[in-house]
Amino acid sequence: MSGSATAQRWMTTSPTQMNRATPTNPHYSSDSNSNSNQSPPTPAATSRLRTDCETQTDFDEVTPAPPEEIAKRDRLIQELKSQLIEEQNRTANERRKNESAKEALKKLLIEKNTMERKAVRDKTTENTPRIGQYKLVRHGDSFREVWVDGWAQEELDKKMQQISNERNEIANASALLKKRKPVGIAKEGTTPKRSAANSLSAQLAAIQTDGTLPSTSSGDDAVFRRPEEPKEINYQEYIELDEIYKLRREHMKKEELEVLAEKEKLDRERQLHLRELKRASNERDSRYKDHEMLNKRYLLLSLLGKGGFRLVAVLPEQFLSSFLHRREALG
Repeated sequence: MSGSATAQRWMTTSPTQMNRATPTNPHYSSDSNSNSNQSPPTPAATSRLRTDCETQTDFDEVTPAPPEEIAKRDRLIQELKSQLIEEQNRTANERRKNESAKEALKKLLIEKNTMERKAVRDKTTENTPRIGQYKLVRHGDSFREVWVDGWAQEELDKKMQQISNERNEIANASALLKKRKPVGIAKEGTTPKRSAANSLSAQLAAIQTDGTLPSTSSGDDAVFRRPEEPKEINYQEYIELDEIYKLRREHMKKEELEVLAEKEKLDRERQLHLRELKRASNERDSRYKDHEMLNKRYLLLSLLGKGGFRLVAVLPEQFLSSFLHRREALG
């Protein structure tokens, strides 16, 4: 009775022929003798066997892609690769073109700047005799540079001297004309009255010319002869001479103003000339005189000036302080 129950339980718990698979229990061996005394598989082994079956079924369900889709995918990959290669080649060509354009532009800028430097040097050399230059002068046991004016300044000095001399002549002539001013003229064109001294001198001169009253002085007395008094002139001549002297004085003023304007212009040119001489000297001594390239981007063409950093640093502070004061004033 007990033996039949055991056999029936074994048949119900043992796997059927439809679900038969290789057990995964390491303690179970298929090579062992199948007898009624061997223990059946455990529940853990049964669940593991079910999982392996499901996994194997999942792998069996994965189907490969069709050949047409694979070929289409390969063609798309090849097209993208060819486009990438074309873009890389195009980028390389553009980069080479840009580099060649940069080199050509750099060469043109350097040539243009070289020509400009030569033109500036030629102009400075041409203006040196006219404006002036520095010359080394011995001072004790050393030499120092002294500014020497050019021929333009010398000509302006000569003109100013001529104007001054002519002004003095006009002043003397005006003073002499005042001494010869006619006296006692009522109307223009009438003859002036002679004074007693002038009439006496005229009579003596007439007697001496007639020979009636010979001179008692010897020939040596001519050295101590009294200078002749200025002769009187009529009113019309006086007015004409006075107008002439006035016009000459006005003309002298105009000439003096023109000379002063020329001197002011020459002073400005001298300042620019000195600045250019200093800049050219600093440029020759600079290490960036050979058109250096900074950071592969900035080309140095010409030196604008040397120094000035402190001035540039101070100016923003002044602007900032003035802005703050203005802001405080506005409230």
